[in-house]
Amino acid sequence: MLSAAVAIGIAVTGWKLARRWRRIDNHRADLTELAQLLRSIQVQIQLLADADTVATIADCQALRILKYELTGADVSFAPAAAGAVTDVIRRLDDLLGEASTTTGAATLTRARAQGRAVQAALAAITAAQAVISRLRRQ
Repeated sequence: MLSAAVAIGIAVTGWKLARRWRRIDNHRADLTELAQLLRSIQVQIQLLADADTVATIADCQALRILKYELTGADVSFAPAAAGAVTDVIRRLDDLLGEASTTTGAATLTRARAQGRAVQAALAAITAAQAVISRLRRQ
């Protein structure tokens, strides 16, 4: 009887540990994915800034929403992600500051060229927002 209770106790403990490790691994994977997405967004934002493109009002709104989401995200437990978040927020501030003075001034050709670059950035932004919401639920 005692050996059966010990075996059950060991099995339950093992199951709980495996479940906890799986949760920790998933959390680390989410943080790694978020850091990669933030780097991608940072590169896209830099490309937009370097290309001297003008963002549309809709693009600026999406970028402001991202900035709000990132500002509210608590990533203090991951220093690498925290550094990436800070850098992305700084770059967003720079881009939004430049875009607000030139919004609507682009020619049709420039708007089309910029649209492709913004689409790539917004795709990465959407993916980053999904990861952030997953992290908030955990």
